Amino acid sequence: MYSVYLTRLISREMPIEPKRPAMFVAVGPAAYTSNAFVALAYQAQTTLPPNFLGMTVVPCGQLWYAFGVPVGIFLWLLGFWFAAVACVSIFFGRKKMHFTLNYWAFVFPNVGLTIATIQIGTVLNSNGIKAVGSAMTVILVAVWLVVAVLTIKGVWTRQVLWPGMDEDEEDVEGNGIEEEKEA
Repeated sequence: MYSVYLTRLISREMPIEPKRPAMFVAVGPAAYTSNAFVALAYQAQTTLPPNFLGMTVVPCGQLWYAFGVPVGIFLWLLGFWFAAVACVSIFFGRKKMHFTLNYWAFVFPNVGLTIATIQIGTVLNSNGIKAVGSAMTVILVAVWLVVAVLTIKGVWTRQVLWPGMDEDEEDVEGNGIEEEKEA
């Protein structure tokens, strides 16, 4: 996914402004995988038995911890980089943006980044990182509420989830259906 995403970012222009929130989708895979590595590393020390896989020289739990935490932090940094790219592109295109259902990408991929931040703070025993994770949580709740209100308003005013009004309006009109029938 990242090779296609990066190739597109390098070889083409940025997406049009209303679709730029969807750039946050690239944050999700790295963030959720980071969360998984760090959480597994944190639990491995107490969960894996000392002679797991026949290893007696080094406990597997400590080995997994030594591997999982740095990999998780690297993936968190990758997710943060994608979030920063998305934020900068949205900042520079904010005047031409209007609400679309892509705004939900402000929330869900960043939930993974927030959870991974809290996990990293727990593993590193850092109150500062945990505080950043808490601040990110508060911001995400506020963003979720704003996007929910905008979605309700968009449905109420028939700007989204209405034939001919969504960003995928060509599918609603039946385009592409004849091609499938012919094949």
